Amino acid sequence: MKRRNAAQRHGDFCMTRNRDRYDGRPIYIYAYTDADDQILYVGRTADPRTRMGDHRVNASWWSADLQFSLIEIVEGWPAAVEAEAQAIKELHPVHNIQHNRSVA
Repeated sequence: MKRRNAAQRHGDFCMTRNRDRYDGRPIYIYAYTDADDQILYVGRTADPRTRMGDHRVNASWWSADLQFSLIEIVEGWPAAVEAEAQAIKELHPVHNIQHNRSVA
């Protein structure tokens, strides 16, 4: 069995815990870029302000000069999970692990 890292386990927990709570609500798919327009991170949240604060405190890649960009707004948690995964696969952000395979 493949071992999963803490971020993957946390993501699964959040997805399960939040599924019913956020169905039918707008969920924001977002990205952080640096001064060179390199995409550092893609995420999903129902509360961008709170999530930005979480990143500011907890993310090792955080810096004050990052740009927050809204990618899209989707309705409901399942759609958000899929939209986030697709954005990560397409954009290859530096600090996302899940859904982010190297391009050869």
